[in-house]
Amino acid sequence: MRTFPFDEYGVLYRDRAVGVGWTSTQLARAVHAGDLLRIDTGTYAEAVPRPPADLHLLRVRAALERDPGLTFTHQSAAVIHRLPLLTPDLSLIDVVSARRARRRSLRLRAVPLVPEEAIVVDGLSVTSLERTAVSVACTSPMGFAGALTVFDGALSQGASRQSMTRMLDAPMHGVAVARRALALADADSANPAESWSRAQMIEGGLPHPRLQHEFYDANGFVARSDFDWDGVLVAEFDGYGKYEDYNIYGQTPIDVLKREKRRQARLEDLGVDIVRLEWLHLERRLVVPRIKPRLLRLGLI
Repeated sequence: MRTFPFDEYGVLYRDRAVGVGWTSTQLARAVHAGDLLRIDTGTYAEAVPRPPADLHLLRVRAALERDPGLTFTHQSAAVIHRLPLLTPDLSLIDVVSARRARRRSLRLRAVPLVPEEAIVVDGLSVTSLERTAVSVACTSPMGFAGALTVFDGALSQGASRQSMTRMLDAPMHGVAVARRALALADADSANPAESWSRAQMIEGGLPHPRLQHEFYDANGFVARSDFDWDGVLVAEFDGYGKYEDYNIYGQTPIDVLKREKRRQARLEDLGVDIVRLEWLHLERRLVVPRIKPRLLRLGLI
């Protein structure tokens, strides 16, 4: 059986496929049959499940193949840097404004770059980690929560808070929100769900929680909490990732649930009150209503 001539990144270009004997009709049939996914004009990838960021990265590489002079910025740069994004729109590819780039799949961005803010990551010309975080923070449709998420991620990768603060000295759209988010950003935030949870806590006027605190009992390590207040109240985000991580060790879903119940019981034996958060609570802005009554009851506010 003939195989498609994908490049090293898993991208298939129609002109190259035709050059080795495939026809446009055969490619169209492969798309219709679910074997190929059309990712842009004349560009395909294997039709397999993949995270939106991974698919966007394929589109970025395809765009660079057509326009070798592109420099990527904003959300596309964030994908390249593997920065966390809160509910991103990856339908277009963000590039630094250039007169030569006129494809419909590209979104031109005016970025005040200095030479050291344009770097190469995995063969792609991209804005620096700090400039990318600032650009995303100032334009996130999620406002403060989106800005906090990307700054948390940038700091966790070693970005310079000082450099980003200096960039935010310049007047630009969204800078006030970005400045506030950077001042409160924390490298210990583990993922977008935790960042969004913390953003709602901040906006709701709750006391700032401690992040990633480790609890121990007489038998040793018990847990590392997502959030805690004075070691008395813990808030945990129940995302699927937590359970998937356990499954790499060959555990069944029942094993995982039992492990979580033992963990919670040991925390409760230490006198810790626990409130659990889910993605639905974030979407419906229920984080503060779930936590505030516990803080009040425990005398923490």
